[in-house]
Amino acid sequence: RADFVDRGIKIPAGGEQMVETTISSGNIFADKPNVHTQWAEGLDFTEGSGTLFYPGCLASHRFKEKTNILARLLQAAGYVLDFLGDEQTCCGTPLWVTGNVENAEQWARDYLKKLQARGVKEIITPCPSCFRAFDEEYPELLGLEKFPITVRHTSAVLEEIVKQKKLKFTVPINKKVTYHDPCEIGRYRDIYDPARNIFDALPGVEFIEMTRNKENAFCCGGGGAVKTMFEDHSDTVAKERIQEFSSTGADLMTTICPA
Repeated sequence: RADFVDRGIKIPAGGEQMVETTISSGNIFADKPNVHTQWAEGLDFTEGSGTLFYPGCLASHRFKEKTNILARLLQAAGYVLDFLGDEQTCCGTPLWVTGNVENAEQWARDYLKKLQARGVKEIITPCPSCFRAFDEEYPELLGLEKFPITVRHTSAVLEEIVKQKKLKFTVPINKKVTYHDPCEIGRYRDIYDPARNIFDALPGVEFIEMTRNKENAFCCGGGGAVKTMFEDHSDTVAKERIQEFSSTGADLMTTICPA
């Protein structure tokens, strides 16, 4: 994709629109900055705590209630969270995945400056794309051996809460549950166990694996700008994954990726 951009070859229109929207509005939905904060209603954050809760575009704009619950859970477990509020913008992944490397590099440079100026030492994010952007793509774009801020996906933090018994789970769920391994922290980062360890700790959960799981898990069809640029293909992939979920007989399909 980067070669296409360098040679002036147009990428699918959906990809070009996503790039333009991200640059002009700071998020992939063309929403105003105040929309970033709506999910956080009723929550208090501590600027300068050093631990930044970074939901990303999808979690902030499309899954507000779930994101609010997640932040409440982390705070209940003792994590003192900072939040950028209306200063939060997209991590820049849409620029990277569409081959707009020059724009992505500048985006990463500016964002790192913003985070360091705020005193951020650790980022906790529920979005695998944001996780990889900060932890992998930023260092590559900026020529760094390692990103100077610790980046953690919320699955690892929730696993930590369970293992260290920071919260007690006492209400039985009494559901059959299966789990979709997201590509970006699964096959790209080999992170498979945290979610499963969490399920083991929840009373009343009967966990059922899908046929294709862990490193062999089938894509959901929604990540990597696929849905934006190749919607028909994305829908076909998603339908196949949903059929696989249905065949498990589980009551719930869960995942740790907002895509």
